[in-house]
Amino acid sequence: MVTSSAHQLAQDWPDRLFVGNHPAFDLINTVSDRRMTDQSVDRLRRPEDLIPWSLRAGVIRSDMPAAGLDDDLLRSVKQLREAAHDASEARIAGRAPPLATLNIIHRCLQASGDMELSRPGDLTSGIVVEGRWDSLLGALSLQVMDAIFRLPPNRIGACPACGWIFLDVTRGGRRRWCNMAICGNRTKVKRHRGRSAPFE
Repeated sequence: MVTSSAHQLAQDWPDRLFVGNHPAFDLINTVSDRRMTDQSVDRLRRPEDLIPWSLRAGVIRSDMPAAGLDDDLLRSVKQLREAAHDASEARIAGRAPPLATLNIIHRCLQASGDMELSRPGDLTSGIVVEGRWDSLLGALSLQVMDAIFRLPPNRIGACPACGWIFLDVTRGGRRRWCNMAICGNRTKVKRHRGRSAPFE
């Protein structure tokens, strides 16, 4: 039997939306086309959207009921997401994240309920305590802190087309696009059309 959340997982959260190679970056990338605000879409629109995303991101172990999800939690997750984005952009630019941004991440961690680590010592393994959505913010905050303070800045990149953030795990560290098949090809097509356009 396929549950409604499992169906939504397949429909709304395909693999192409999880290209960040780190949970914090996959959270940031729940907003599409950050560089083109007129085309930007926030995929976390309702508290219930956190269920399939958390399941696909590995933040929860199983399909949890919606009890405990509310607008306040969704707002806090989004606030954390934007702080993570700003901190990541600062690291990419070779700057220290703004203190106000770090304070937001710290407050989100403090506001959370108990959480668990599925792998001791690995902050990226933060998961929600079964049936306790109040621990989601803490699990995500740990992952954001891991991305900002542990990852080498020269391995954090931003797609020049859409602005998605990713961890470059290629051997040469030359990854440029979030997804070559999407943003890379789209940019190449635009360049080709520009060169092929007739003079007016």
